[in-house]
Amino acid sequence: MVMKRFRRLLLFFALAYIVLVLLCLAYEYATYVPSVRQFSGEVSAPSGTVTKRNYAGASYTVPGPSAGTRVDQKYERTATVQSQSKAFDSDEQAVREKIAAYSGIIQFESGRGTKGRRMLFLHVGISPTRFDAFYKEIQEIGTVRSMDITKTDKTNEFLTLKAKRASLEKNRAALMELKKRDGRIDELMALEREILRIEQELQNLGVQLGEFDEVNAFCTVRYTLVEYTESVRARSFLSYCKSAVISATWLYAAGVAVVFFLFLTALLILAVADRFNVVRGLLEDAARK
Repeated sequence: MVMKRFRRLLLFFALAYIVLVLLCLAYEYATYVPSVRQFSGEVSAPSGTVTKRNYAGASYTVPGPSAGTRVDQKYERTATVQSQSKAFDSDEQAVREKIAAYSGIIQFESGRGTKGRRMLFLHVGISPTRFDAFYKEIQEIGTVRSMDITKTDKTNEFLTLKAKRASLEKNRAALMELKKRDGRIDELMALEREILRIEQELQNLGVQLGEFDEVNAFCTVRYTLVEYTESVRARSFLSYCKSAVISATWLYAAGVAVVFFLFLTALLILAVADRFNVVRGLLEDAARK
């Protein structure tokens, strides 16, 4: 009789464990989500990239005691947008169409990677008046992972370049006057070399100052598009079973432990209650006497 009850108890625990494993297996199937390849952090353009610097200008009046002071500011405004896409080809086409719609100029372009892991880097020059709208709409393509926008005042740099050019032009004019005078051959050659050096510096300054020209003023958008794909590797049935067995074992052990401690607690309560009844009976007998 005792063995029969013991076998029934073992069968009950075994069936409970099997049911728990099946429930965990169903949960594994229901909650499994295929892994997705995504890029983390920032992806920078290839090293050694040299791109054109874009500057823009703005004029405004600073309030003052009288009519106020008019200020002509030169600034550099740059935005960075990094997006990822599962439909890389169509999103790349959408980016190029958006650039064309805003009359932007692609000043740098680089692409790398194989299908499924491609990256596209673009530096786009956008008119200052269209910059904000373009920056907002370009974020609608793909899934944006990071973005930022900065504006840096370049007025002092612009004024310094203009002052340096004026100084060099004065030096060149003075040297040209000296060149008209008679002198030794070596002195004239040294004078010619100095004039040539100043001419080269003036050309470099002309290029730098030309970037501040309001006619060609642009703001820069650095755009990165990264391709990602969902994992196509299917999870095996053995993997599901392994996870289900591990989860069920932990849950089963925890359940058995809880039942065991509840049983011990119940025994302890019954023992205390029984002990309390014995003591109360002795006190009642003593009171009758």
